[in-house]
Amino acid sequence: MIVTLDGERLKGTSPDDTLQTLVDEVRRARLGDRLVVSITLDGQLLLDQELTERLNEPVGDVNHVELISAAPLELVSSALREVAEQLESAAENEAIVADQLQSGEMSEAAAAFSEFLQVWQACQRTIVGCSGLLGKDLTTMHSGGKPIRAHLDSLTDKLRELRDAFEARDTVLLSDLFQYEMPQTCKTWQDILNDLATDLADRTGAPAS
Repeated sequence: MIVTLDGERLKGTSPDDTLQTLVDEVRRARLGDRLVVSITLDGQLLLDQELTERLNEPVGDVNHVELISAAPLELVSSALREVAEQLESAAENEAIVADQLQSGEMSEAAAAFSEFLQVWQACQRTIVGCSGLLGKDLTTMHSGGKPIRAHLDSLTDKLRELRDAFEARDTVLLSDLFQYEMPQTCKTWQDILNDLATDLADRTGAPAS
């Protein structure tokens, strides 16, 4: 069995050891503060539920275990940029939602609205999760002259206004919000997340994009 970490070959492991045991041993011996961010078995990348289940199973009859690591700051920077890209895609769909509302296509607008909220929830969860990973409250950092916590409070108020308008089926207000206000909110948060990602990447010497 071949075990590699970031392309460097390590000593093998017993097929009876669980994958989690292998990862823990590699972290203790080689990684320091770095984290294992991906695991590939014989060319197959493990994702989500499959990864969770496979970690507790014996490594078994596998020819090549490939581990990739990253520094926490690099991982956080990448996660923030990913959410910024999701917001860019969400902003592109806002005019469509506004048109659906004006045309009375409420079921279509409701589905789009749900997806829109999921993106913003992902944004908030990512900031919380990244703060936990770094052991640093990212909301105390500044963007645009004020702390990110203040931006989050404003975002919460705006999303509450959207939700209330949707529950009241106030299509005029909803259409105005999606057409005129939320695009700027998306742009603001793209800038916040990208600036924060760049700031964190600069601290590690990681690429800025």
